[in-house]
Amino acid sequence: MNSIQPVRCARTILSSIILAILLSGVAAPTARAQETPSHPIDDMMGRCTEQNPSTHGMIACIREAEQRWDAELNRSYTKLVLLTTPDQKAALKLSQRQWIGFRDAELANLDSLYAGAQGTQYLVELTYDRKELTKRRALDLEELVEMYLASH
Repeated sequence: MNSIQPVRCARTILSSIILAILLSGVAAPTARAQETPSHPIDDMMGRCTEQNPSTHGMIACIREAEQRWDAELNRSYTKLVLLTTPDQKAALKLSQRQWIGFRDAELANLDSLYAGAQGTQYLVELTYDRKELTKRRALDLEELVEMYLASH
C-alpha cells in the first residue's frame, strides 16, 4: 500500500463523519441557523433520511428537499417581483439571472470535483451540496421579502 492510501482512507472516513453530522442536524449552527428555527423542509429531510439511511434513500430525500427549496425560492422571487418598483424589478431580474449563472457554474464545479471521488458517500455529498445552493438562495430571497415588507 502506498502512502497516499491511508490519506484517502482518512479523508473518506472524515467525509462520512461530517456528512452524518450534517444530515443529523447536529452540526455547529451557522449564523443563519442561530437566527432562525429549523425549517420544515429540513425537518422533513431529516425524518426522511432517518427512515431511508441507504445511499439511494438519502439521495432521494435530499432531492425532494431540493425540489421543495426550489419551490420556496420561486415563491419568494415572485413575491418580490410583485412588490417592487420597475427599477427594483429590473435589478432583481438581473440578480436572479446572474445567480442562475453562478449556480450552474458551481454545479459544474461540484460535478467536476466529485467526478473522480470513490465511494458512494460522495454521491450523497454532491446531492447535499446541490440542495444547499438552492436553499441559500431561497432563504436570501425570503429575507429580502421580509425586509421589503418591513420597510414599506
